[in-house]
Amino acid sequence: IGNTESGRGMLNGGDAKTILQVLVQSDSPDVRSSAAVALAKMNAVEFKSESNEGAIVLHSVMQLLKKGATKEEHAKGVEAVSFVITDTDVKMSLCTGTQGMGVMRELVNMVINDKETAKSAYAYGLAYCFENLTMSEDDKKREKLREMEVTQEQWEQFEKLTKSGTGQKGRPDPPELVEQRIKAFVQADGAAALRALVLNGGSSRVLESVSRTYCNMASIQSVRPQMFSQGAARALIHMATKGASSTSMEDNSTGKTEDDTMSSRRNREQQTKADEKTKKFAAHALAKMFITTDPNVIGHNQIMDSIAPMVRQVRHSQEDLVLFECCMALTNLATVNHETKRKIITCKGITAFEYASYSDDTLVRRAAVESMCNLCPEPEMVEWFKSRQHMRLWLLYSGAYEDDELTSSAATGALAGVCYDPEVAKCIQDQEEGTGIPTLVVLLMSGISPIIHRVAVCFLGLLEGLGADAKQILKENGIEKGIDSVLNSAKPIDPPAKSAVETLQKELAS
Repeated sequence: IGNTESGRGMLNGGDAKTILQVLVQSDSPDVRSSAAVALAKMNAVEFKSESNEGAIVLHSVMQLLKKGATKEEHAKGVEAVSFVITDTDVKMSLCTGTQGMGVMRELVNMVINDKETAKSAYAYGLAYCFENLTMSEDDKKREKLREMEVTQEQWEQFEKLTKSGTGQKGRPDPPELVEQRIKAFVQADGAAALRALVLNGGSSRVLESVSRTYCNMASIQSVRPQMFSQGAARALIHMATKGASSTSMEDNSTGKTEDDTMSSRRNREQQTKADEKTKKFAAHALAKMFITTDPNVIGHNQIMDSIAPMVRQVRHSQEDLVLFECCMALTNLATVNHETKRKIITCKGITAFEYASYSDDTLVRRAAVESMCNLCPEPEMVEWFKSRQHMRLWLLYSGAYEDDELTSSAATGALAGVCYDPEVAKCIQDQEEGTGIPTLVVLLMSGISPIIHRVAVCFLGLLEGLGADAKQILKENGIEKGIDSVLNSAKPIDPPAKSAVETLQKELAS
């Protein structure tokens, strides 16, 4: 009866709650557990502050989840938890209360200790519980609205017009409570449990839910090292590469009716959607983890296998946060060694970063520019700068120091690594309407030490790249005025920047 909304309403309207509250304290384990599940389904238990009846129900559920229990008891226990897991008080009980934490540990141990759990009928129930534990209802609502391409304001207006709002807010679930639960979940080996669900054959729905849970967890910086140590990277790479299923969905419509074919097509569309969501969440989780983790302490294969999924998100994602964090992670990985740079480039990273650099979001644009900067002076990156169109774009990024100093600094840093090339130098010189070398002179007079330093190195590169006429070309474009402005400025500049400008001055005078 408690499986349906109308059934739960009927039970709550009579004496069923009182009877079940008596039965939940029965000496019979079967009676006690069944009563606990029924009460959980009715949402008729108060879980706040370790209430007596809440503790009794959680204890009964914990008995259902213990290692020695039957599969049927496990399924019953997971079902009970999944019915109430969206309630903030229940979530907090699982992470702070004695009985509740016992339930969470049993849920985790069920997955870790039994490989068959990942393929069981209640595996999705477990994944659903873990997912809700690591996020708030507001987070879920925002994600849903994003998928529907509807803003929060539009949805609230819709609720007013249709009078569809429930008006029931429930206990607030602020970010600090979510963080507290995530830390407790990881401490209970939650990341290892998620890994087991993935690698032991979890279904498409399970993997999609797990990928989202990992992404929720990776949002908390302090737990990222533990996620690595519990094997999250391997599971995430698997999902980010293969999606929610490793099997291809072939079209076997021969001999089927039109309805069968349409159903098969819908199934394929749903699977494709699930695959893309899983890949996105998994790659995003990897990006979050790699942003703040020293790549030199991570296994080489994990680094190399993580690159392609993140580049793919930079190429295809429409979400600014995903783009930004994937670019930041790849920027970090590009510093590891030459091999990681080559991997990023062979995965079409340059074109991906170029696409991201067109973003209207300042942080995304800056991260993309920094990613490209870290690929210099690889041959493909040098070749990219030989395009007049690309160079024009890059000079715009460099010249916008008043609006975005950090992006300008990154862009000039990239130029400093490629200006020695004759074709790149010529490309700068040949820019239309004096947007090439004169732009660099203006940057030299910006008064910003990091930019001055990088531009001075650019000019030293141009002295080599422009050949025999380099000094004359630079002087005609006002380089001497720029140098005087720096060295005679009342505004102090950092010693490295000043030293670079003085070296440039000596080279021009020699």
